[in-house]
Amino acid sequence: VVCENPYQLSCGFESGCDFCDATCHYDTNNIPPACCGDGNIQGANGEECDDGGANTDTPCDPSSGTCTYCDNFCQSHTLINTAGVCGDADINIGEVCDDGPGMNGVACDPGYFPYCENVSCQYCESDCSTYVTVYNMACCGDSACDNGENTTSCQQDCCASPPYDDGCSCYSGTECASNFCNVVCAQPNCLVIPYDANCACSDPSDCGSGSCMDNFCTSGVY
Repeated sequence: VVCENPYQLSCGFESGCDFCDATCHYDTNNIPPACCGDGNIQGANGEECDDGGANTDTPCDPSSGTCTYCDNFCQSHTLINTAGVCGDADINIGEVCDDGPGMNGVACDPGYFPYCENVSCQYCESDCSTYVTVYNMACCGDSACDNGENTTSCQQDCCASPPYDDGCSCYSGTECASNFCNVVCAQPNCLVIPYDANCACSDPSDCGSGSCMDNFCTSGVY
């Protein structure tokens, strides 16, 4: 009858057991015995875990919330950080801010404003160590005609320098992209007589100014 190697609490001391075979000679059962540290969880022998060579009596670090480690006796230990963690929406000891799960480190957007002031928003760094302030860069007054701005909503950006688009205040057609100014830059009336300046003409009577030169209505001012 082949003997059974008994379970050992710690690996590294495995040895075979001797038994008398059918010919009355001693033989050795060289099958290693089960032990704590072989990477197999021997539940029948009271093991709760077995991480093999990673078994340790040094506790893990629960700073991220929880952690679990397996000791050298194959017993499992779960540690919980009761002080709170970055991301739980609570400002814990050592934290400056905490926007909650999945929100720390996500940049905010202060949005567009019809005026340029120190409008801003804040978000919390991913490690909860500090607030980050983001100032609005899109506003009426930043010298860029963008973000849906037009000559009606934001003349100071969209009418910053000639040639101006339609709708911008003007003194002469030379300031306008359309070459026509009627208090504001606009498209000249070239459909119904009398035509505005810069419209094609064949006779001075075609033009509101009464002046047609080189087949184009002029302002009549020379």
